[in-house]
Amino acid sequence: MKRNPAANCGNCPYWLLSIPEDNIGECHRDNPHAVDPYRRFETTNQKEWCGQHPDFWEQAEITNTCPSCWPASDDGAQSTTYCPHCGKATTSTFEQDKPLQ
Repeated sequence: MKRNPAANCGNCPYWLLSIPEDNIGECHRDNPHAVDPYRRFETTNQKEWCGQHPDFWEQAEITNTCPSCWPASDDGAQSTTYCPHCGKATTSTFEQDKPLQ
């Protein structure tokens, strides 16, 4: 999953445009009056984002990835290996991945 760059306040169903000439609106995701009757809705610019947009996350297409590098030893000890595809060194402990004996 990755962030959808098209998801912003301006196209969020919880957002209401209140000052069109400045592209300012109010987020109606939560009701601030339930906490304090004098509190106002949060104002934001239509280009801002918060992560509450229903389409905030989108599926990421994975391409050109390297397979996981496993340590040379199978005793669960820390081991340094090198990816045969990218050459990066990987140091990991795989105790939890050892087969049960």
